[in-house]
Amino acid sequence: MRQGLIKSPVKLAELKRLPKGKVVSRAQQRYVDLVNNLNVGVYRSTPDPEGRFVEVNPAMVSMLKAKSKDELLKHKVSDFYKDRAKRKEISRKLMKTGFIQDEPLKFRTLTGKQFWVSATAVRTVDSEGHVFLTVSLRISRSAKRPKRPYGN
Repeated sequence: MRQGLIKSPVKLAELKRLPKGKVVSRAQQRYVDLVNNLNVGVYRSTPDPEGRFVEVNPAMVSMLKAKSKDELLKHKVSDFYKDRAKRKEISRKLMKTGFIQDEPLKFRTLTGKQFWVSATAVRTVDSEGHVFLTVSLRISRSAKRPKRPYGN
């Protein structure tokens, strides 16, 4: 499967009834619905060391204690890292390897509360050649730093 394609259980007869151009928008809407209903924070950002949010889901808005998506989009991604240098390191790693999995990170909310997350992310390239980082964050429920898989 090529990167960026979504398999969807849409029947061929259903696709034939849709006007041209609607197939893509329907698949896009299903993807948006899926991401917006996840209980983990998901965002897409620019790959630069500070990072600019391009898209965030409602769980991310809630996790970072923003009043709205628009409020969150005004901030740099690095604003939410306890250690801003860690954002630079993660960005560099994603640009080099293309992914990270279950990376423990210390984040902070807009209210200043600090918490641990487990981050999984991939480097993506859109149809125009723009590079983005797509990241999912899961809050670590334990009071300690999340364990790295396989003792790493």
